[in-house]
Amino acid sequence: MFEWLNYHFLSLIFFYLIIGMVAQFLWSNVLGLMNRSPSQVPRIVLPGELFVNIAIKIGAEVNRFLAYLQNVASGGNLKQFLAVVLSLLAAAVIGSWCNFFNCFIYWQEVNLLLSL
Repeated sequence: MFEWLNYHFLSLIFFYLIIGMVAQFLWSNVLGLMNRSPSQVPRIVLPGELFVNIAIKIGAEVNRFLAYLQNVASGGNLKQFLAVVLSLLAAAVIGSWCNFFNCFIYWQEVNLLLSL
């Protein structure tokens, strides 16, 4: 979807944040012009534990992937070694065609389809 819109994920997040800030700024200033007190806007606070858990899970997956690559590289199976090297080469080429977030989404879709 992001490629179709010619946007990147972070660009959309930043645009949504800008729109929200502009709307809040205009709302508070329009109420000031109308001699009304601005309403209290609830503060959005994300728990720090959420980001810690995400980082731990990502770190565990990266370590598992690196352990797999090391096992393949130190093993004696030439077929498996060449398959992994060619897969990494294909991933590098595909990664140069689109951004990381889209590659991540495609990878999740492939994993979902293969698990069915």
